[in-house]
Amino acid sequence: MTDVNIDSLQLFIFQYTDSMFTAILAAVSIGMADAFSKYAVMRLKTGRLMVISGIVQLSLNAAFFLVMKGTIPAGMTLLKLSAVQVVSTLAYVLYILALLNGNVSVLTAIISSSSIFSVVLGIVILGEKMSLPQATGVILIIAGSIGISFEKKTKAEDKQKKHLWLALTFAATILWGVWAFLSKIMLSQVKVYELSFFNSSLSFLLLTPYFIWAIRKEKDAFVDFKSVSFAFLFALFVGAGLILFYYSATKIPISLASPVFCSSPLITAIMSAFMFRERLHMHQYISLFVIISSLFLL
Repeated sequence: MTDVNIDSLQLFIFQYTDSMFTAILAAVSIGMADAFSKYAVMRLKTGRLMVISGIVQLSLNAAFFLVMKGTIPAGMTLLKLSAVQVVSTLAYVLYILALLNGNVSVLTAIISSSSIFSVVLGIVILGEKMSLPQATGVILIIAGSIGISFEKKTKAEDKQKKHLWLALTFAATILWGVWAFLSKIMLSQVKVYELSFFNSSLSFLLLTPYFIWAIRKEKDAFVDFKSVSFAFLFALFVGAGLILFYYSATKIPISLASPVFCSSPLITAIMSAFMFRERLHMHQYISLFVIISSLFLL
């Protein structure tokens, strides 16, 4: 093997490792955000939490956009970006509707499998390739993410209502998988900071009616310095996680980036155990081991 080929191989390995590490950081960031949101949503409730989060993310993304001298997309690119964000917003709305009536642990476990659809679309449409160890790692990460999200809690509920929230949850799961795949495609046309700024702007605009409805409905919200601080940290880590995910998606196949990104419940479970003294069940410890071990296969 020539020196040129060796140098090219070393550069590829470095870039791949760096990008995979970025995807892991994205999962860590989102996992931390979810942990902070647990306390914030108990005090502020959903409406106020999302308003604070939306304002903080929009402000930070706008600053990043201006510093990097980004450009506003136009024409067909703008239309495509709008469609991607509509998919994401619709997934979020369906998720919230399911959350109002469904079993949270089952719902979260199902949502964690959204990367399945990103993987399938990446392989079928983009022609992405995976080795056998990588495919095994992806499957185990998805299984581990579902396992760590699931808590053995059941409650009596109306069958018709159960079918409704399960249908909403599956629809949201599919849409989020499609969103990740479409984001990968759009990153070939716009920069990471441009996509992040546009998405946070349009998302805030599209969700404003929900914010207003939620704040009017939520009467027992309690606003104090700690809850607002946790809401700010939630927004900060969500924004950072999405930017890191977008960056990793520009460097590695979405069929690898998405499953790693969706392993964020690993971090949420660990942080919740320390922050809120939440007890992990045996199957969650097994899932932790499975996720961490599977990352080495990628």
